[in-house]
Amino acid sequence: MKKNNFSVKYLVLLVLLLSLASKGWSQTLAYWNFNDGPSDNNVNWPTTVPADLGSATLSHNFANVVSFGGTGINGVESELAGGSFCPQGGEANGNNGKWLQLEVPVLASGSIALSYASRRTSTGFTTHQIDYSTDGSTWTTLETIDISGWGNSWVAGQVVEVVLDGLPGMYNNADFSIRIVVDGASSTLGNTRIDNLRLEAMEGYVSTEARLKAWTVGGLDVLELEGLEVADAGSEPGASLVVEDFSGFAGTLPEALSPTAAVELQRNGQAVAPDAWAQLVLADGDELVLTLTAEDPSFQKIYKLTLQQAAFVEGLEISGQLYAFRQVEAGQRSDVQFYYLSGGGLTAPVLLEAPEGFLISFDCEVAYASSLSINSSDFNQKRIFVRFAPGETKAYSGHIVHSVGAAETQVAVSGSGIASRIPDGYYGGIDGTGRALMQQLHQRINDHNVFTYSDIWNIFGDADLKFDGKVWDIYGTLECESSPYTYTLGEDQDRGTNVSEEGRFYNREHSWPVSWWGGSQTDTMYTDVHHIFPSDKLVNAQRGNQSFGEVATPQWTSLNGSLLGPNVAGNTYNGLVFEPHDAYKGDLARAWFYMLTRYMHRSPGWSSQNLIPPILDGSAWPALEPWVLEMLLQWHEQDPVSQKERLRNHQIFLLQGNRNPYVDHPEWVVAVFDHTTGVEQEAQTVLKVYPNPFKDGLHLQTDTNLPVRVEVFNAMGQRLLAREWKGELLYTGDWPPGLYLMVLTRGTERQSIKLLK
Repeated sequence: MKKNNFSVKYLVLLVLLLSLASKGWSQTLAYWNFNDGPSDNNVNWPTTVPADLGSATLSHNFANVVSFGGTGINGVESELAGGSFCPQGGEANGNNGKWLQLEVPVLASGSIALSYASRRTSTGFTTHQIDYSTDGSTWTTLETIDISGWGNSWVAGQVVEVVLDGLPGMYNNADFSIRIVVDGASSTLGNTRIDNLRLEAMEGYVSTEARLKAWTVGGLDVLELEGLEVADAGSEPGASLVVEDFSGFAGTLPEALSPTAAVELQRNGQAVAPDAWAQLVLADGDELVLTLTAEDPSFQKIYKLTLQQAAFVEGLEISGQLYAFRQVEAGQRSDVQFYYLSGGGLTAPVLLEAPEGFLISFDCEVAYASSLSINSSDFNQKRIFVRFAPGETKAYSGHIVHSVGAAETQVAVSGSGIASRIPDGYYGGIDGTGRALMQQLHQRINDHNVFTYSDIWNIFGDADLKFDGKVWDIYGTLECESSPYTYTLGEDQDRGTNVSEEGRFYNREHSWPVSWWGGSQTDTMYTDVHHIFPSDKLVNAQRGNQSFGEVATPQWTSLNGSLLGPNVAGNTYNGLVFEPHDAYKGDLARAWFYMLTRYMHRSPGWSSQNLIPPILDGSAWPALEPWVLEMLLQWHEQDPVSQKERLRNHQIFLLQGNRNPYVDHPEWVVAVFDHTTGVEQEAQTVLKVYPNPFKDGLHLQTDTNLPVRVEVFNAMGQRLLAREWKGELLYTGDWPPGLYLMVLTRGTERQSIKLLK
């Protein structure tokens, strides 16, 4: 390593400012003043911290990092002494060796500098090690900075400036990143504070950033409109903005992410000067094209927007279509469908009434009811979301009626309420928790009919169709809005054609990738349809064999909002992961829980052969590392079992001969996997809940006066309650009849109890 590529200076504020000025800074890449940290110092900073200025990403893996008083040193002009980023030593000094990481914007050339103010307590961290990476996984140490002599007060001399210039792999590399690794804390609360952290681009830097930071048209934010970014403004339609009233609709204000990017605006093919943008009077049919060109002109993006006058009808008008809701088990809810309702010139509220068994809402996720009202006299293309919720095993049909005075319009709905599809006795004798329950389920599902790989195309036709008969692609389908593309069964299936865009073909996605068991195509898992889903070919290729995870700074985003990027779930793995759309996280979590149960005799071998990313703990139970187990449990809770999953599970059972028990009994996910130690604990405390079955209340019997943590889950796996319980009456009068799972925790002891109301 060349010494002139890296320099560390401890400067007073005046010298620092003079130094920056003399070097000819061209751009602030990112700045954090850490003034918006957790107000309660018992609460940690989030694992990702957005920049107060600029666009770089900051993440960390500290278990204990709080916010103490900050400083104005190294801050921007008039910076307030607000909060600071303050990692502590942690239990057993576990934060020694942990880091704060910066994902640096792509550089074409030039130098960048990292600087921050710092202080430490007498038992706090003694060194700050500066590392860099060019691939996101391999790290090179530049220098270790000894701060052991620094005091526990904000001093102008306690400022670090690090200049990086010409490092191998530094330029034109989206994976180039920097870490500050701390070490040397000798007590739990020993700490070092970091404040006013800067990333600055120096003279010679050439920006490649050509993205819009913001764009308002007529005061409306249009940046989130679908299709706004185009490759060719002449051939692609771009996005549309429907405007209800063009009178006074004026002004367009685009803002580039980089101040060095050039922005050009055309209206109906004619260039518009920047000084006229804010006063531009806009009209129906106007076509706006923005072209952003980075300082490096080879990087360019184009945005296209067409303005449309909203067409109000006289009276009420319905558009869109509802299909038969098919079969739904009594007591459950269907997947959602929607249609559009428009109204104009109305003199009274519109009343919406759904027939027995059906619920309607203006919000796809919540607030479903049998009746609604619209008080507006004019509205355009308002979505009406509909679910089928049968209470009995019978056929349901009728009309959703929209009435204004004596006038009304109708939409037909139909569906069948059916009994449970689970065969009688299929899970007979299965009980317990943890490894014992997982072993019982393994024995029950550890055999099935094996198909050829080509058979799966036909199985999709039984198990993976939407209400309209189109293929239900988990990487492309949206339920709450129109999907970006649709697939026709058979006609659009992948036949080996290369693709460079979404929406061309669907293929067969192994949610548990083939390479994770060694790649054998003769293995039972290769055609086990419980973990194989129809998916867009390009998105499937982008996911590759990456683990599922959660992403804060995506490197790639699919048209339905699935993300590829560094993992931020937990604090132990930051490699590349794939985050599916929220609507399918529960589906995929339960598919993984099925795989770990069906093949529990083999999962330890996958881990030992290094065939898989670091998600397995080497055991048969719980099998998963804590970070991914916690994430999947959360996905399972937040995205409960749907009609789609139940139908799919049953159709696969009819053909393959085994079921996914976590779809049939969502409460078993918690009963099996909600243990993070890998070893079942024998309960030493007497914990008994009674009566069982119960009606209006539950009591806790225990041999201690210490509080017990109680969590209650319904049969769909949704957590209904989480609190401390000291034995007082737990009121249950408003709980609906059904099966519940109660998990009681005291220290490391845990008991799971099934309850029936």
